[in-house]
Amino acid sequence: MRKPGILIIERNDGWMLSGLPPSASQAVSLPAEPVDMAQTTIECAKESALDPGQLVLAVASETVLFAALDSHASASVRNNQSLRFALESVLPVDAESIVADAMRPRSKRSTGDLAAVCMDVSQIKSIVDALERLNCRVHFIVPSAILAIEQALSDNLIPAPSVTLWMLNQASAPPTVEMLVLASDGSCSNWRIFSLDQKSFEQNLAHFNPSELPVLLCGSQDELLAMASVAPINTNSVEIDRFGLIRKRSKAILSGQATPCVDLRRDDLASHDPLRRDRTAIARLTLAV
Repeated sequence: MRKPGILIIERNDGWMLSGLPPSASQAVSLPAEPVDMAQTTIECAKESALDPGQLVLAVASETVLFAALDSHASASVRNNQSLRFALESVLPVDAESIVADAMRPRSKRSTGDLAAVCMDVSQIKSIVDALERLNCRVHFIVPSAILAIEQALSDNLIPAPSVTLWMLNQASAPPTVEMLVLASDGSCSNWRIFSLDQKSFEQNLAHFNPSELPVLLCGSQDELLAMASVAPINTNSVEIDRFGLIRKRSKAILSGQATPCVDLRRDDLASHDPLRRDRTAIARLTLAV
């Protein structure tokens, strides 16, 4: 019987490890030092019969940057390198110091615009290298918010067409809200993070003007009440288990049953993984066999 994989998720209070499926082990807080984090991961894998060769790294939303490139800017994007330089022109980043990935749309129809996510390599490389040295194979690096949203869409917990999602992070100080605009095909067309206060809310709401889109508040009962204090009058809400959705999606992508719309396990963060581009096809073939 195949051992469950591992999810390592970045939270405001540090990194946490969980087995996949969730019942495989309890969530465990990890040391901040990369070498100690890797050693603790190996120890947890042995104690809970987890597979260190099947690992998803879910980074916090604050670790990544999002940009929506218009059709003119996206026309120059031919590969991952050109994507990084295109992002350099619209974000405060150095193309040589980041990893980036375009967010693949959920349908084949495209408007020519391109949404992308990037991350400074230095923020995560020491962790990936430490894990790989102990034979912990990091297969995917995905923002945790993206994992949660994709699974919520798959489970029909949230509607796909043209909706603005709000997700609260009460662990930060002060609490922050992630505002994501989903296009008609369910792909993300805008993504911002701001403090949960009236001034920040008004500034960010005016920035990308989702006033014509229905607003959906996503979270636990306490989170929904907190967001409702600054939300527009005409909103709906849905109670979701964000962490549970992240674990469920991570299990699905490790088994080849799903593919994340963005994967930052590439370039300098994939030096230990020469078969990275073929891993999904290999996983599906293995599952079929």
